[in-house]
Amino acid sequence: MKITRGLGYIVVLLAQAAQAQTHYEQLEVGKIVQGAIGLGMFSKPYPLPAGQWMLRGRNVQNIPLVNSKTREPSGSVSKYVLTLRNTESESMLPLIVVSFTERRSTLDGGVKPCNLSTNKNDWVDNFSDRPASEYSSVGSFVCANSSGVSNFKKLVAEAGSHSNAWVKSILAPVAADANALPDNVVMVNIWASRYRAQTLETVYFVKQEGNLADPEYARHLKPWVHTTGQNLLAVVENKEGTVNVPGRFAGAESGTPVVIDNSVLSTFADAVPADAIRIPKQFDLVDVRPDNFRSVLLSCLPQLGKNVDSFELPPANVVSATYKAANSSRTFVLKNSVGVCLQSSVTKYPIFAADTFLDTVRPWGISDEVATDWNAQIARLMAIRGNIQVAYQYPNQGAMTAKFWMDYSNPLMIRYTTQFKAQGDWAPQSFDLVFRDPSLIYVIPMKVNAKGEGKKDLPF
Repeated sequence: MKITRGLGYIVVLLAQAAQAQTHYEQLEVGKIVQGAIGLGMFSKPYPLPAGQWMLRGRNVQNIPLVNSKTREPSGSVSKYVLTLRNTESESMLPLIVVSFTERRSTLDGGVKPCNLSTNKNDWVDNFSDRPASEYSSVGSFVCANSSGVSNFKKLVAEAGSHSNAWVKSILAPVAADANALPDNVVMVNIWASRYRAQTLETVYFVKQEGNLADPEYARHLKPWVHTTGQNLLAVVENKEGTVNVPGRFAGAESGTPVVIDNSVLSTFADAVPADAIRIPKQFDLVDVRPDNFRSVLLSCLPQLGKNVDSFELPPANVVSATYKAANSSRTFVLKNSVGVCLQSSVTKYPIFAADTFLDTVRPWGISDEVATDWNAQIARLMAIRGNIQVAYQYPNQGAMTAKFWMDYSNPLMIRYTTQFKAQGDWAPQSFDLVFRDPSLIYVIPMKVNAKGEGKKDLPF
């Protein structure tokens, strides 16, 4: 009888604990939660920062599983993605997106790459202060990646038509609240998982009050990121965890507004600052032979050191090849038997010669000197921004407009497209560059497809 009563008492306590937090599968859009979200009767709850959080978006995905030995389908696991909006309008933490992957005894959440960033405006915390024995004993993993997002209000307001499916699914539900959100945020993505346990991925949108490249701001916010990651790791290890709202940055309370700049800034010492970019008319090309290949490669990428001895000149049937070194922003590009050492800017875009753009969009009627100057301006701005819009204005005030952008999958590929605009159908202030010359006759896009889009695979 005493044992039965004891078991009954334990069951009651477990039931009360389970009722204290609503399980994530039972949360409905519009519900307000606070304190924590339940992960199951025998799991510690997912901690919420102080305040009331309204569920604005709920997305359920079925992730197929594969048997690790036979590689055959082995059912699926549910992943719940919740968008939570802080009801306090001026909070430092206005938005949280959290995903819960259903717990399975056979599920290995795996690990994500957690390599240090080469961008000064990105932070990566691989929690290297964790002893190796801790990881090997529980099979747990945690990683935090933080990056600044500018024009956040606009991003949220237009999320419903965004091309990125993740942005569309998590931010469109809060589009109506866009004007109440900060202009700039730090997107802190923390992934925590444990073998045969739950996987948690949380994105905290923190009001941005400083630049991530600023050491003072880093000293302010990085400890919060690290502590939050440790607490989420504790949850997947079935321990108690707490998450606090980050405090205000003292530098933002001085009275002088902080100008937020979230552009990419390379950490490499040989990256070229914007004010030091010089655009040559042509590249300084070098003939590459078996007897000089390694010395030419080493002159461009001295970081290779003795490792250059392991490199061999590609066979004749290889048309092009590129070479990089771990601590350099430069790229050595080899095409047939000709090579060039390509520099990159601090914003991590390649610096091309002016003549690189001859085979993209070509103006006719102007002198070679003017054409070189125009292409040099395009090359310089592309090295800084990677995406620009140009207008070639005709004497009749109409214009051939062109858009140039770097291909995200291939950093050496230039893409471009053109469109004619009649007088009155375009505004000069809408373009990054406007070129005018009374001798301009017409502008021809080179090597474009049926959609009017062209590309240049290599810079020479």
